[in-house]
Amino acid sequence: MNKNHVLYLKNADVQELFIQASKRPKIKTLMYLQYYAGLRISEALAITPNDFDLDDRFIKVVNGKGNKDRVIPLFPRLAEHLAGLDIASRRKPLIKMGRSNAIKRYKDIYQECLDNQKITKYINLGTHTLRHSAIIHWLNIPLPVNRVQSYAGHSSIQTTQAYTRLTPEDAIDLSGIPVDTSEI
Repeated sequence: MNKNHVLYLKNADVQELFIQASKRPKIKTLMYLQYYAGLRISEALAITPNDFDLDDRFIKVVNGKGNKDRVIPLFPRLAEHLAGLDIASRRKPLIKMGRSNAIKRYKDIYQECLDNQKITKYINLGTHTLRHSAIIHWLNIPLPVNRVQSYAGHSSIQTTQAYTRLTPEDAIDLSGIPVDTSEI
């Protein structure tokens, strides 16, 4: 991550990407995993139905960056989306798609949003941008920095703190996340 500049999307632009992705269920699911769970693209593509606990509302990331495991809360919008997919009946992995194909589909959706003038033009928008957006929006809820560090799988608190200097002008609505973060 370039410490001087982190590209992230405003919530309205994220929602437009989701609307445009509605016609492509696999890519929409991938985008939801990156945004509502803050997963790296490799983690989102590797996730299996067994990694979700829909009852206790968490996601277990197995062998994330640096071969580290972590647990992330299953936030309401992602839980609703997954419930609509009936993931229990799915085989491994949840999304069968290669990384280069996923990147191409992201770019296609972004370009469609630009063509329809539904989104702000960003330079170098990529798959990691949704992850950056999730981290920034989590910090703007506000969630404690050490909790966001854990959810993001950052080895160093300094990596997470680099996001705190960004403006909180567009905090995400995660619908149902209690203000008292001890309940998450």
